[in-house]
Amino acid sequence: MRTRTKLTLSIALILVVCISVGALFYFSGQKKTPEHSINLISNAIKQHDLATFEKHFDMETFYGEAFDDVISPTLRQPTQDGINDFLASIMASVKQSFVNSMVEQTRRYVESGSLESDNKAPEQILAKKFTELTDFRNVTFKSIKETKIEGNIAYVDVLIHQNQVDEDFVLRLKMRKLQDETWCIVGINNIHEFLADISKMKSEKLAVLNKPLSKKIQEQIAITSEKFEHQKNNRYGASYAFSYTPTVEFKQGKQVAEFIGQVDVYNKNKDKIFSQKFVNAGPFPVNTKQEFHFSWPLNPFVPSEKELINTSDSDLSIKTEIIRVTFTDGSELHLLENMPGAK
Repeated sequence: MRTRTKLTLSIALILVVCISVGALFYFSGQKKTPEHSINLISNAIKQHDLATFEKHFDMETFYGEAFDDVISPTLRQPTQDGINDFLASIMASVKQSFVNSMVEQTRRYVESGSLESDNKAPEQILAKKFTELTDFRNVTFKSIKETKIEGNIAYVDVLIHQNQVDEDFVLRLKMRKLQDETWCIVGINNIHEFLADISKMKSEKLAVLNKPLSKKIQEQIAITSEKFEHQKNNRYGASYAFSYTPTVEFKQGKQVAEFIGQVDVYNKNKDKIFSQKFVNAGPFPVNTKQEFHFSWPLNPFVPSEKELINTSDSDLSIKTEIIRVTFTDGSELHLLENMPGAK
């Protein structure tokens, strides 16, 4: 759930901030269209008109649906011991506090143009993390592509430009008609597809950028063989761990002082269910091979880790890579973990 949550939470205030810095989308005498209401939101943010903003942007519904859409699906996996039900009850108990925090932060942004907060309360810290993962500074609205109206509900396809990957994506806004026949944003209808497409594009472009860097690293250090297993840590079966044992070759050239690697674990459907970094410090003699052993505890209360616990080794596969190496002369080589150009 940790990896998936981090992935899917990269949406939060994307609408609010991007609308505020984007150009007006719609120039027409028709005042009762969804497009016109988006313009009203844009103007309200620029003029710090909170009343108009709140009329046309239902924050309670929007953030509530976002919370449900990105977290609840990870808790609705089949279970035999009620673990997911337990987690679901915990998430339900914090949902309203989270929504309140996001509403407060959004109101502050509309009124002042600032997203900064000194509040250290847990729900505020969660909201801040949610906002950081939004990546809104690297995303801008371009235009409204298409609008479909189905009774009192409208779906507006907005063209979004992700600046880091320099690609356009479609974000489908869900809007509800108000009594005066204007419209109000209540959610995002394609949040999972939108985020998955951006994540995939980032991964593909990162792989291209990292290819020459990976080659340089492999000229100095390489994993020549590896094995893994997950097991119970004691005879009572009360705890579990995933262990990884690689053989690492330190090649001719600079002496390695420290290396960091990453192991990703996939199920038989090729979904990543576990990921960890490993590190070891030397220095290590050149022209040698050494075997290392790394182990991480597994939490059965985390759905993805529970899946790993319940999956046989034969149905798992791993992908590993040395991502950073430091040499005794103080120099280092490392792969990019994020797209360059992030603001």
